[in-house]
Amino acid sequence: MRKLVQVVSFIMVLLLTACARVPLTTSEQDAQAKQFNAPPKDQAGLYVYREKHFGGYALRKSISIDGEEIGSLVRGTFLYTHLPAGKHQISTYSQFGKNHIELSMEGGKNYFVRQKLKMGIGFAGAELVEVSESQGKRDISSLKRVKTRY
Repeated sequence: MRKLVQVVSFIMVLLLTACARVPLTTSEQDAQAKQFNAPPKDQAGLYVYREKHFGGYALRKSISIDGEEIGSLVRGTFLYTHLPAGKHQISTYSQFGKNHIELSMEGGKNYFVRQKLKMGIGFAGAELVEVSESQGKRDISSLKRVKTRY
C-alpha cells in the first residue's frame, strides 16, 4: 500500500509540475502587440488568448484560422496576427462542446477571442469566446505573446 501511495504521489507531482511550452516572441514584439494599434485598412487584427487560470496548466491547445493551424496557446499566453478583412473561422481542438467561432472582420479593427478550457475527467476541451475590445486589452496586458506561423 505504501508503494502505491508513493507511485501515485510521484505521478501527481509530475502532472502538477509539467509545463507545456510554446515558442514566444521577443519582448519587443510582445510590447508592440500590446500597444493595440489599428491594423491596415484592408486587414483586421486578431488577438486570441488564454488566461492564467490554474486549470490546464500543462495543456497546449492549437489555434487554427480557416482550417490552417497558426500556433498554440498555453496558460498565460496570446497570439496576434493580421487577416484580410472578411469572414474567418477561428478554431481550437476540443473533445466536447463548441470549438470554433466565425467572425466577420472589418479592416482597420482589432478583434479579441478568449480560449476557455473546459475540464473533464482525464482530458480537457476548449471553446472560443469573442470578448469586447476593453476586456481583451485588460486580459492580454499581463500575458506573453507566442509566435505564429504567419
